[in-house]
Amino acid sequence: MSMSVGQICKRNPVTCARDAEIREVVGLMRERGVGSVIVVQELTGEMRPYGIITDRDLVVRAISAGEDINSLTIGDVATTDVRVAREHDSIGEAIHIMREAGIKRLPVVDALGILIGIVSGDDLLLHLANEVQELAALFARNVTETTPDPIPIPV
Repeated sequence: MSMSVGQICKRNPVTCARDAEIREVVGLMRERGVGSVIVVQELTGEMRPYGIITDRDLVVRAISAGEDINSLTIGDVATTDVRVAREHDSIGEAIHIMREAGIKRLPVVDALGILIGIVSGDDLLLHLANEVQELAALFARNVTETTPDPIPIPV
């Protein structure tokens, strides 16, 4: 069964505008229990990925760099060279994009580039683990169905 990224991604990801204040986004991360927020820009009424900000980005680019976080917006510290997966991309294609870019989270867009979800390395690993479990169950069933009863050995 070949599933697409759009079938396993988390819909309605946490988003913010690039002019959002850092404190606001940190609160949003804490409230929603996420480690990343997709920075979006609205074009023709639709949300399109502009960038992504992670908890690590906030620490490295803003707080530990000694910046005055009250004078920065998310757009100042977000990764703007954002890679995306299309909703019909295969799991393998998403893994390739993530590995090539060295990232753990990938926004998912539809054919028009509109944000529909996010997929993480953990999501992909869980999906693949379930696939392997299904395969193992198939082999286990085949082994028990085809294994003859043991031959008694006279003593």
